[in-house]
Amino acid sequence: MRADIWLGVVTVFMAVLGGIVSAHAPTRLWHKILYVGAFVLAGAASVCLVIRISNENAAANTGLKNALDKLGETTTNIATMTALNTQLQERLLNQSDTIASLSKQNIATVTGADSFCFLGFNRSQGFLVFVHIGQFPLYGVIARITELDQNGKSRPNNLMGVTV
Repeated sequence: MRADIWLGVVTVFMAVLGGIVSAHAPTRLWHKILYVGAFVLAGAASVCLVIRISNENAAANTGLKNALDKLGETTTNIATMTALNTQLQERLLNQSDTIASLSKQNIATVTGADSFCFLGFNRSQGFLVFVHIGQFPLYGVIARITELDQNGKSRPNNLMGVTV
C-alpha cells in the first residue's frame, strides 16, 4: 500500500488508542508502559511515513520540473520547426510563381504574344520590309500581296506570296 494510506491507518490507530486511554485510564504500571510503548511506536511509524511521503513528493516535484523543462524545450523546438516550415512554404510559393512566370514567358515566346509585324516599303532603297513590333519573336509570318480591282476584289492573275 501507499505511504499516505498507511499514515491514515496509523493516525486512526492512534486516535482509537487515545480514546481507549481516555475512557479507561490505565491503573497498572505495565498497562501504562504498554500504552506509552504503543503511542511511541505509532508516533515513530507516523514520522517515518511522513518522511517517506515528503521524499516521494520531492521526487515527484523534481520529476514534474524536469518534465516541464522538457516540455518547454519541445515547445521551443516545435516553434522553430513551425517557423522553418513557414519559410519553406513561402519559398515553394515563390518558386511556384517563378515557374508560372517562366511558363507564360515560354508560351509568349512560342506564340509571339502581343508582338506583331507589318509590311512596309523602304522608299529610299525601293524594296519591301517587314517591321517587327514587340518583345517576342514571330514565326511563320505569311504575307499575300495582290492588286485589287475597283470593287476591292483581288485580280486572280496578280497574286504574290511571301513567307518569312
